[in-house]
Amino acid sequence: ERTARNLSQAAQQLGISRSTLYRKLEQFGLKRQTQIDSV
Repeated sequence: ERTARNLSQAAQQLGISRSTLYRKLEQFGLKRQTQIDSV
């Protein structure tokens, strides 16, 4: 919640690229908020 679901900011704070963050989310079975909202 620190980044208000902004994945670009989250990735920056973690020191990783946005694509790496997306890959990690997928790897752990987590969905991006936009994917959840569209269901």
